[in-house]
Amino acid sequence: MTQAAFTWTDIGVVTHAVGAFAFLLLFALMATGWRGCTRALLLLAAVLTTGFWGISGALHAGTRFVAWSGAFQTLDVLRLVAWLVLLLSLLDGREADGQRRSKFPIAGGAAIAVVAAGLLVMGIFPAATPLSVDLRIAGHMLLALFGLVLVEQVFRSSVVRPQSAGKYLCLGVGGLLMYDLFLYSDALLFRRIDPALWNGRGLIPAIVAPLLAMAAKRHTHWSIDLFVSRTAAVHTMALVGTGL
Repeated sequence: MTQAAFTWTDIGVVTHAVGAFAFLLLFALMATGWRGCTRALLLLAAVLTTGFWGISGALHAGTRFVAWSGAFQTLDVLRLVAWLVLLLSLLDGREADGQRRSKFPIAGGAAIAVVAAGLLVMGIFPAATPLSVDLRIAGHMLLALFGLVLVEQVFRSSVVRPQSAGKYLCLGVGGLLMYDLFLYSDALLFRRIDPALWNGRGLIPAIVAPLLAMAAKRHTHWSIDLFVSRTAAVHTMALVGTGL
């Protein structure tokens, strides 16, 4: 790993550290209330991966993007995959008549595996050509776009149930994916990642963390005993969003 002086005052360090702290705290709260549900375990894995992603992003930014690049790129892909697997698991099931709810879990899982594997390989063995950079950016954009399609599918399948936590989950995960789609669309258009957009990306987890906490609290099938004040969650999200 390349040695580089660490700059604590870099804005990217601050934003990604705040996002990491929010998700690691959320993971700690969820883990203490977990009751053994498999889908809740997928949620915990996605939250923890995002927390580690924030730490690697802060380290990467603090070294002026010299060190921790491999760790950040790997966790960037794994973070997206973790959320997409969670969404696919929510669509994987059968209705009362025995029909499968959606065909997305099979075809979607294969598409995610192919794109994610390609991104991981290109991250481990980067080619010194402009085309490889464009392919990696396009790959991230495709994963974010596919994730938003899954969010729409999950929302449509859960909105008919009044007590469902689907709307909180869709808003939270959708916020993460929407920002990624915007970031990588801009990067693909101008063939570079905008530093301001990259720095702001670190704060998105802190904004959506209250929504995911509400989703975990209200989802009766996830078996996470978590106390969350709805008023406090809304106020926290509004305050952080205003700061951003």
